[in-house]
Amino acid sequence: MPPKLNLTGQRFGRLLVICEGPKARPNAGSKWRCVCDCGVDVITETGALRSGHTKSCGCLHRDIMREKSTTHGQQGTPEYRAWAAMIGRCTIKSHSSYRNYGGRGISVCERWRLYEQFREDMGNRPAGSTLDRINTNGNYELENCRWATKEQQDNNKRTSVFVTFEGRTMTYSQWARELGSDPSVLRQRWIKFGTLKPIQRTKESYYAKTNRTNQCL
Repeated sequence: MPPKLNLTGQRFGRLLVICEGPKARPNAGSKWRCVCDCGVDVITETGALRSGHTKSCGCLHRDIMREKSTTHGQQGTPEYRAWAAMIGRCTIKSHSSYRNYGGRGISVCERWRLYEQFREDMGNRPAGSTLDRINTNGNYELENCRWATKEQQDNNKRTSVFVTFEGRTMTYSQWARELGSDPSVLRQRWIKFGTLKPIQRTKESYYAKTNRTNQCL
């Protein structure tokens, strides 16, 4: 015959088992007297404790419901606006940007469906930055998101064209800032001559071009 089950001293959620409780009838299952962390005494059955069905005197459920109904007071913050915009463009079909996000299969990870968990992972938004996905074809999740500057965002668009020149890879806009030129000029120069540096023309090439032009007049 197996030894009689004794739960005395064991903890189940917020309940600590004090001793075996009174049975409703001799052949009924065991009941246990417990004290809740809030100080309330509880009599409950073995199965309810061991299955996790009963974890408190009822205060745990009340606390959970209170937390869910309590606003976090963050609606006006930059972090909340970024979160709300993310949720909208990925889940609301009537959103103006849904076609480029949710419509392309871009989703928000389960954890970030709650604002509090998004805020915990991403922290405060640095001034002048916005929420950015590192992989523009990836989903919104901690491993693929950052607070990025406008320049980082512009250089991380799906339409961005990168050019590798002298061992470095940047967009036309980035090269233009570094070389003090215009992106469209650099683009034409790269396509036509395969370089981003100004083309040095010789006198012979200049006069040859001029003569060809005059012959056409």
